[in-house]
Amino acid sequence: MEVSKELNINKKTSVFRIIRNNYVNYRYWRKNWFCMNMMALTAPKTIFKGMFKYTWLYDLLKSNIMVDLYTNKRSGPNYDKVHMHLSFTIKSFSDMYKNALKNPDKVVIIQNMVPPQILHAMGLTSVVPEVAAVVLPKIDQFAGVRYLDAAESKGLPGDTCGLPRLTAGIALKKEVPIGSCIISSNLPCDGGLASYEVIQESIGNIPIYRLNVPYDFRNDESIDTYVEDLKGMIEFLEKNTDGKMNWDKLREVCRNYNKMVEIELERWELAKAEVPPVSNDALWFPHYFAFNVAVANKRLVKHHSKLLKMDKKAYKKGKICFEGMRYRTVMWNPPPSVYGHIWNWLERCWGVGSVMDLETYGVMEYVDTSTPDTMLKGLGRAYMWATMSKHTRGPAENMIGDLLRAVEEYKPDFVIYPAHMGCKNSMSLEALMKEECKKRKVPFCVFRYDLVDSRVTTRQQMREQINKFMIDVMKAEPLDSSLLTIDDTGEGHW
Repeated sequence: MEVSKELNINKKTSVFRIIRNNYVNYRYWRKNWFCMNMMALTAPKTIFKGMFKYTWLYDLLKSNIMVDLYTNKRSGPNYDKVHMHLSFTIKSFSDMYKNALKNPDKVVIIQNMVPPQILHAMGLTSVVPEVAAVVLPKIDQFAGVRYLDAAESKGLPGDTCGLPRLTAGIALKKEVPIGSCIISSNLPCDGGLASYEVIQESIGNIPIYRLNVPYDFRNDESIDTYVEDLKGMIEFLEKNTDGKMNWDKLREVCRNYNKMVEIELERWELAKAEVPPVSNDALWFPHYFAFNVAVANKRLVKHHSKLLKMDKKAYKKGKICFEGMRYRTVMWNPPPSVYGHIWNWLERCWGVGSVMDLETYGVMEYVDTSTPDTMLKGLGRAYMWATMSKHTRGPAENMIGDLLRAVEEYKPDFVIYPAHMGCKNSMSLEALMKEECKKRKVPFCVFRYDLVDSRVTTRQQMREQINKFMIDVMKAEPLDSSLLTIDDTGEGHW
């Protein structure tokens, strides 16, 4: 009798969850389409012309397909947070490109390692070419192929990181929005630096300013050097655009940034909990977007405050981030863009939750807003320690030391190392990281992949490497054995 009651309760709960998730899915599906339609309706002539010139705009129309891949059959707090952040990101990207196409005289092309806060304080609009290169493979695993081939046909080496190669390919096809000038950087690697020579030449040899971050950047002398470089960048922008620095506006942005730091540190602490209310892309994606691409405005603060509120609510109720979580992990390299929804598979197939990752973990410091110099120093330090560059530049201690600290703080059952074959910096440290984890009796899972090209390593080949580790090393049984092999080789084409 008791068993029968329990089964009926489980059935009712399951039916309720399906209805609720379908409602959430529909609500965000409608909201995402509204954002994309508004992008066209607010500037129909401009966007219509842009559709002929920038062919990746067609791929952005498939954003809801990407959302489905990220959220399909997921459960728990992660489901709602991922839906919410993807919708926020779609609107932000739509607004960025709409503003760029409508007001090209206000546009500055910037690399994703350049502080956009400074441009915002000058009344300028920034466009980050890497955004399209990151997002396209997430939407459609083959969307970047035409740009990769274009880059290689012009002589760019095919064994380097695919992200700067794909970005350069977009420029070679004349699909980077027009801007008044370019700000680039030597972060995160030489491939990223070299790609901006191609971009500058491809969009008409407009003026360019190159920020130069010292190799060993974790000391005060290097930060002071970088601050002087940022001052030079401001002078360059005032000379080549109609933008003027407004220090009061920058102070406001920095205060918003400080609120973001406070929110982020609270989310990190919650991820350390025995029953973590947040993990995987619900932790990784908001950090990646907020601290590398977005300007810290009130809208961004409000969005992240909502995420934190959801985390706290789940924590107080004792809700784990997703149903069936069995393993805590730390993911110590970028997740594959070409398989952006790998988090979904890790949850549903193996019950794996990443409670910290390389692109999230690092220094979260408040910006001193008392003087212009202290603000530039705070922002400079934040971007010198930005995603990827904070670990793959400088001495080996940068990457290995932070990994060991993350292992100590977040106590993972094992470490996942996505071995991006195009990143020679991180690949050279693989054996050392594995050895250090072995000393601490923390298993080390390696899967090889290419960041943006599934022709190099298919999604199934990535899964098979993880499957082998989970079965052979962790002695685990899959939560859903039907997910061990998935026929998604052709997934993504319309």
